[in-house]
Amino acid sequence: MTGPRADGRPWLGLLALLGAATIWGSTFVVTRGMLDAIGPLTIAAGRFVLALAVLLPLAWREGYRPRDSLAPAFLGYGVTGVALFFGLQNLGLVFTTAGSAALLVALVPAVTAALARVVLGEPLPGLRLAGIAAAVLGAALVVAAGADLGGPRAWIGNLLILGAVVSWAAYTVQGRRVLARRSAVVAATGGIVAGLGVLLPAAALEVALVGPPALTPGSAAGLLYLGLVASAAALLLWNAGIGRVEASAAGATLNLVPVVGLLFAALAGEPLSALQIAGGALVVVGVALANRPTGRRPAAAGAKASEGPPTASGPR
Repeated sequence: MTGPRADGRPWLGLLALLGAATIWGSTFVVTRGMLDAIGPLTIAAGRFVLALAVLLPLAWREGYRPRDSLAPAFLGYGVTGVALFFGLQNLGLVFTTAGSAALLVALVPAVTAALARVVLGEPLPGLRLAGIAAAVLGAALVVAAGADLGGPRAWIGNLLILGAVVSWAAYTVQGRRVLARRSAVVAATGGIVAGLGVLLPAAALEVALVGPPALTPGSAAGLLYLGLVASAAALLLWNAGIGRVEASAAGATLNLVPVVGLLFAALAGEPLSALQIAGGALVVVGVALANRPTGRRPAAAGAKASEGPPTASGPR
C-alpha cells in the first residue's frame, strides 16, 4: 500500500487539491438545481453509488475488499467525509442559500488547522497562519458581497452547513493517517462504502416519507456529474493531494470553492462585483501562502514519531 509521499514534489499534491476544489465549487449550483426533483439525502446517496461503480474495480485491483470498510479507520473516514459532510451540506441547501453555504464552507481551513494541530501535531507557523487568515477573509468578501442571508429558516440550514464543516475537517485530518498505509483509490473507495452504509438507509427513509425522485433529463445529468466527476474524480484528487500536503495546508485550498462557485454563477448570467473579484484574489494569495513549504516532513502517521504506523483501531 502507498501512503503520503515526501518526494520533493509537494506541488503535485497542491495541483490535485486545487483540481478537487475547482470541481466542488461547481456543485452548489448543480445540487440546488436538483433539489426540486430529488431529495437531498437521495442525491448524496445516488452520487456515491455512481462513484463507487467507478472506483471499486480500481480499488479491488489494489487489494481492497468491502469488508475492509468495517475497520474503525474506514468507518470514521466514511461517516465524516461522505455521509455527514455531503448529507448535512445537501440538507443545509434546502434551507439556506448557496452563497451562505459557500461562506460557511470557507471556515474549513480554520477548523482543519485546529484539529491537525491537536490530533497530528502539525505546526502552525506564522506564514501559514497568515495565509489561512487571508484566504478565509477573501472567501468571506467573495460571498458576503452577494450573499442572500434571508429566509425564516436560514438559520437551520446554516447550522447544518456548520456541522458539515466540522465533518470535513475531521475527514481531512483522518486522511493523513489513513493514507499512511492506503493508496488514494483504496482510501476513497473504503470511505465511500462506509459512508453509504449510513446514506442508503437515510435515503430510503427519505423516499418513504416524501416519495420517489422525479428524474428529469437535467436532474439525471446533474446526478451523473455529481457522481462521476464531483465524487469519483474529485475524491481521488483530494486523497492523492492530502497524501503529499499537510492537512492544515490542504484545508486552505477549499477556500477556492466559493470563488469557483461565483465564477460558475457568473457564467450562468449573474454579475460579479469588484468586491467579489478582490476577495477572489485574496483567496488565491492566501492559499499560496498557506502552501509554502514549512521546512519539515509531513507527519502522516500522527503527531509523535513514537506512535508508529496506524493500527487496526485507526484514527480516533
